[in-house]
Amino acid sequence: SGLYDPQETIKEFASRIAKTIKLDDVAVAIIETLQNSLRVDGVAVAIRTQTQPVQFAVIKAKGLVVSSFQVLNSTPEVIAYIQDARQPIVVEEQMVMDAARTRQSRKRVFEAIAKAGVVAILPLALKDVVDSIVLIGKKATREAYTKGDIELLSTLANQASVAIENARLYNSMAEVVEEQTKDIKEKNVHLQELLKMKSEFLSVASHQLRTPLTAVRGLLAMQADGDMDKLPVERRREEQ
Repeated sequence: SGLYDPQETIKEFASRIAKTIKLDDVAVAIIETLQNSLRVDGVAVAIRTQTQPVQFAVIKAKGLVVSSFQVLNSTPEVIAYIQDARQPIVVEEQMVMDAARTRQSRKRVFEAIAKAGVVAILPLALKDVVDSIVLIGKKATREAYTKGDIELLSTLANQASVAIENARLYNSMAEVVEEQTKDIKEKNVHLQELLKMKSEFLSVASHQLRTPLTAVRGLLAMQADGDMDKLPVERRREEQ
């Protein structure tokens, strides 16, 4: 904890995520903040997918293999435990607790996660639902996580969960707008085609109607001028 100023770290992180609404940028801010403050060798951020049972998909990772998330996704029991905990979990401490409580199956999962280099798990919960998980690696000093570190992670988790939720909402809205814009463009193209067909139809209809009307108008003009009376009887019959 002597390597960083918790208050300054929280302040800088809040300022940084307030300036972005993109999910990738929020994930990068989380990773870099943890690496710069705790001096950890790796961080991975994953968000909850819409599948059942609950699964998490990695959006950003640095210095940490993502196979550990595959272990989590294949173990609903541990996912449920993380959901219920909704607070930072130090993997080594959790293994000791599970061993004492004879929860060997869960202990084996955390052992597998530890082998992947994960030292701490940070659930990001909003409205009592864990929508994202951050896996954190070892400190460069190889020191254990202190009480101060856990308090910092808890505070960052509160800020990060809101930032990720806002980013996801923004992305959802952007997708809706893009889909509606695409629909409007397609309808506009269809409308242009209909207008073109209408114009062509009117042009053809006008031409087809104009030809016989010209002859009729000529005959009516001859009739009005009395020219029809000057024609021979047989010709007048033909014209009529």
